[in-house]
Amino acid sequence: MPSLSAAFVVGTLSLGILFAGKLSYKYIVPVLAFTVPLAIVALVDLSRETPIIVTRLLKDYQIERIMLWLSPDVSDPKYFQTMQSIRAIGSGLIDGKGLSKGDTVVPYAHNDFIFAVIGEELGFIGCIAVLAAFLLIALKCLFIAYKAVDVNGRLIASGVGILLAFQTFVHVGVATGMLPNTGTPLPFVSYGGSSMWVSMVSVGLCINVGMTKPKSFFEGQ
Repeated sequence: MPSLSAAFVVGTLSLGILFAGKLSYKYIVPVLAFTVPLAIVALVDLSRETPIIVTRLLKDYQIERIMLWLSPDVSDPKYFQTMQSIRAIGSGLIDGKGLSKGDTVVPYAHNDFIFAVIGEELGFIGCIAVLAAFLLIALKCLFIAYKAVDVNGRLIASGVGILLAFQTFVHVGVATGMLPNTGTPLPFVSYGGSSMWVSMVSVGLCINVGMTKPKSFFEGQ
């Protein structure tokens, strides 16, 4: 089954690694010159009553999600999940309702909308604490990439930082209604063994890069 969210994650990760690998701007500029106008054309096409271009690129359910994001309709059953997520986050106020005391019905809250649970039970303070933790992890990964002794280490560490940061951005954006509804787990938090293992292995690789020290003159002999 096609996954547009996974494609965006892989695409963003690839661009970040290319940037970390110091790809020449003579390759980056032409790509941006092509993709930015294409994105604008796609948004204009979506604003039409009957899109023409986008329907050839995306599935019907993907177009419906984007349309609901551009023009939210609380009466549409397909918007129920996002609407309940926003209500749950708002109901938490500053300090939340307390652990396991959330009462807002959010479908699949344990996975793709776990941030809604955090907002409802821990409030604004809890949300800021979780986002601050992810920010620190991402910045540490980028710092390790900056200090890496070789190109491979720099690419691994920067890729891990970008991956965790972008996944967090997409997950929170979906939970708050800032992005179209799509299935992206929150690293280390969302239910799912595969997501947890990938996040743990990624951070482990980044730590290994940070522990690698440059060889001295005598070790190189």
